[in-house]
Amino acid sequence: MQEKQQEPRKHNSIRTAIIYLLIVGILIIVAIVIRVIFLMFHTSYDGKHQYIVAITRSAKQADIIAFSPDADEANKIRVLQVKGVFRPRNLSRQIGIPIDAQIDYTQGKEIKLKDTMKDIFFRFHLLPVSEQMNVMDAFRLMLFAGGVKEADIIQKTVILPLSEDAQHQLKNFFQDKTIFSEGLSITVINATGRSGIGNSFGKILSHVGANVIAVDTAETERELTTIEYSGFGGWTIQRLEKLLAIKANKVKKTGFSDIIITIGKRSLYLPIF
Repeated sequence: MQEKQQEPRKHNSIRTAIIYLLIVGILIIVAIVIRVIFLMFHTSYDGKHQYIVAITRSAKQADIIAFSPDADEANKIRVLQVKGVFRPRNLSRQIGIPIDAQIDYTQGKEIKLKDTMKDIFFRFHLLPVSEQMNVMDAFRLMLFAGGVKEADIIQKTVILPLSEDAQHQLKNFFQDKTIFSEGLSITVINATGRSGIGNSFGKILSHVGANVIAVDTAETERELTTIEYSGFGGWTIQRLEKLLAIKANKVKKTGFSDIIITIGKRSLYLPIF
């Protein structure tokens, strides 16, 4: 009798354990799905437009890589190898290029870009990566790099500080095809009280193909930066919003240019300045 009573108890215990494991498994799967959805909605690389990543390989060498899904096959990936003394945070300003994300990737030997992006993805949480980029961005960039032939990757090397000849060579190297095609005219107004900020920012925009038609200095200083535009904003406005970490305002008229950017003092903390 005792053995017969114990058998149902064993079956009930096994059934309870199985149900418990199933519930835990379902909760884990739901948590993973929610996490993936969250990461997808908080990616900084949209898979459609140019995305520029700076990979620091040593104290005196960095690769600035433009991933350009909207470009033709021969221009989808461009790599600028930078040599010389630099501070990672100031690279954007020193080269005159808007950098979307930075990765500290100091390895003993240089490896191909595809292998580099693969290694960055698998070791993402172990590497110092700027907050703008998440593991989903790393995954998508790894897939993108894997689909481009090594022979089609354009490479150039420059030494800091940049010579006039080097600056001239970089004029169209990081051109954003969509921004160039939209061709929206831009006026930059420096309201920071610090000289040279307007011209510096205007060059950064020009280097990615923006149509900067005027740079001016405001009569009075301002704290906040503003972006005003009329008509079609497109990717150019989205790129400016991302670059300056503010939302643009659509207005009825912006004078003789499509976009007016007024740079205020609070933006001086941004890496591009």
